[in-house]
Amino acid sequence: MCSSQDLDAIYFMVTCTGKIVCVSDTVERILGHTQTELLGKSLFDITCPDDHEDLREQLTPDAHEDLRKQLTPDAAPEAGAVADDKALVPVAAPGAAPGATGTAEWQSQRRSFYLKIRHRSGSRADQAHYELVHVRGVLRIPPKSYNKQKHG
Repeated sequence: MCSSQDLDAIYFMVTCTGKIVCVSDTVERILGHTQTELLGKSLFDITCPDDHEDLREQLTPDAHEDLRKQLTPDAAPEAGAVADDKALVPVAAPGAAPGATGTAEWQSQRRSFYLKIRHRSGSRADQAHYELVHVRGVLRIPPKSYNKQKHG
C-alpha cells in the first residue's frame, strides 16, 4: 500500500488498462474509499462515465516516432524542465544500471488531464457525487524490443 500522509493529494498507480495496483491512504480522507476496496479495481469503476474515453486515451501511449522527432538532443529541455505535458523522456529500465541505454531503455510520456472521480456514497440510492481531480503523472512504455519479444 502507498502512503502519502503529508500530502493533500491522492497517489494512484494503474496499469494501461486502468487496474489500480497502488493507491495512497489519503484516498479515504479525500474521497471516502478505502485503499483495500480500490486495490485491484478499475479506475474506470470510480470515474465519471463521461470521462472514460479521455481516460482510455491518456492510458494509451502516443505515437513514438512523432514524439522522438519533437524531442531530439538539440530540442531536449533542460534537466528538471517540462517541455510539454506529453513529452517523451527516456528512463532506464527497472533494475538497469544507472545510465543504461539502448534496448533496455524505457520511454515515459508525461500526462496532465482532469477526471471526475466518484466519492463513496453511503448507499446505492444516493446520487453519485464527483470530485474534479487534476491528474498528473507519467506513462511508462517498455522498449520496442520488449514488445516484439512478447508479441512477436
